Amino acid sequence: MRGGGEGKVVVQHHDRGRKECTSEDGEACSLTCRLTDDTLLIVFSLFSTRQLLMSAALVCRRWCRLARTYVVRAIDPPRYSLHSCPWGSLGAKFVMQLAERHSSTAEVLNLHGLTEISGPQIATLVQMMPKLTDLTVVGCQGLLSTHLDGLVGALPVGLERLDLHLDHLLGSRLCSSMGSVSPSSLLVTDRFADALARRCTALRDLNLENACTLSERGIGILTKCFPELTALSLQSPLLGWSDVQTIFSGCQRLKRFSLVSPHLQLHSGRRPGGRWNAGMPRQALHLARSMPPSLSSLRLYSAPHESIPLEGKMTITLITEKGVQLEELHLQSRFQSTWQTVSVWCPSLRCLDLSHSSRSAHTFTEVDEVVLEGALQLMTRLERLALPTATDDILRAVGKHCPLLVELRFQGHESQSKLLPRLPVTDRGVVAIAEHCPFLRVLSLAGCRNVTASSARALAFHCQMLEVLHLTSVSQMSDEGVELLMKNNWLTVLDVLGCARITKAFVQFLVRQFTKSPERLRLRVLAVSSALKVGAAKEFRDIAAAHPRLDIRVGESGMSWDGFVNARPLLSDCW
Repeated sequence: MRGGGEGKVVVQHHDRGRKECTSEDGEACSLTCRLTDDTLLIVFSLFSTRQLLMSAALVCRRWCRLARTYVVRAIDPPRYSLHSCPWGSLGAKFVMQLAERHSSTAEVLNLHGLTEISGPQIATLVQMMPKLTDLTVVGCQGLLSTHLDGLVGALPVGLERLDLHLDHLLGSRLCSSMGSVSPSSLLVTDRFADALARRCTALRDLNLENACTLSERGIGILTKCFPELTALSLQSPLLGWSDVQTIFSGCQRLKRFSLVSPHLQLHSGRRPGGRWNAGMPRQALHLARSMPPSLSSLRLYSAPHESIPLEGKMTITLITEKGVQLEELHLQSRFQSTWQTVSVWCPSLRCLDLSHSSRSAHTFTEVDEVVLEGALQLMTRLERLALPTATDDILRAVGKHCPLLVELRFQGHESQSKLLPRLPVTDRGVVAIAEHCPFLRVLSLAGCRNVTASSARALAFHCQMLEVLHLTSVSQMSDEGVELLMKNNWLTVLDVLGCARITKAFVQFLVRQFTKSPERLRLRVLAVSSALKVGAAKEFRDIAAAHPRLDIRVGESGMSWDGFVNARPLLSDCW
């Protein structure tokens, strides 16, 4: 749960006021006793739910009653929860009860991964929440396509954000455990779009990246009824470039747009003989000119993890004409010409996803390295970067030309600790990143098996803001390096799975740190191997007693990464 910084809070008990606050102990002699419940709730609305429950609720009984009863406005999983089980040990029954208890004030409801909830239960729950503005229903096995009509009928008129996208990582895990096709796919049709348009006229953010069959008619309905949309994500095999132009022309306030359709690659503008179609250049120019001036995030894929190349006439015209306004671009592509095009025509990029979609290792040729290094020279504003693989030379180029970097990853789709390739990265590349990227906060070195404590020493000295560090399968990392990171950094997430040289001495170091200065340690997630957990069982019990909020995970970190799109932000203040 979390509390928002804005929003109105309506109190139903207006008749209590001063009389009630004098009857509650701890505040009778205070100046705040003269404030009504309404006034205090306005003040409380400026703080998060966590701050209220840990601070304001401890002042007196009246403040505790107000903080616990009326201020909860968002019900969503913890930021560092397991991806396969976002709500952790809190089952669907508890979340349902929690939502019902705060149904009069809740504005955000996230039901990600609650497989036990059925479609009718979701509709009944949503119908009880008149102030709901943000609804996420992802990975709910009980929500079937036949339940969509009932869900739309229960949605509040003031709903501003609806997320029904398909979580591929969660779906693949459910398939492997069930041994069948995941039933979490929803068949979103034109009929659903029509019902949604008539029901939720205030919608601003819509994510239907699922098994949609939206056609040209459905797109026409969405653009006609939702001209104020700021974010739109779709997936349908029936949509093409003409529908993209319809969306651009009808939704001129779009800031983020994503479309997954095989027609985007099939209709590239070339005939089988290799010549451009006669009307394609004119259509491409019309498409570029209709692109909303506020659009800053673009994702055009032919499949869920396959970007279309930028060599087609439609895409190359779009990028060359309007690439200067883009700040976020998703291109899970290995094409060298794509890297060059992006670097030349998109100088304002802050987020770039070039990660590959294969589980197998992707190696760079010398030409690939030269092209990518040259492209990085022109992208000096990057803050979030994902690469298909990495070498020392590429990391040196990243550190030299991207000093504002906040998040850096180089791994493929569905990469796991058992499948991670061995990346040719040594201390030379990591030290270059550490020395030139002082604002780095999220770093994944998964698979860099030649990285040693020297890299950890450089990160601890130069990257004082580092919060999330993945060292999966970094077999040369030692206790000394990780201890330096824990002393000099405010690490929140640390993953040392597959680090064979991390021993019981590191766990004993953690025990001493938690005992001496627990207030300086912000560690919330620690992922270790099962062998280390068994070998230091007593020390881990001491850590759990001294720091009960620490989540010690064995065998996996639980925060799988599937690209920047639809990813849960690990940083609270990172866009």
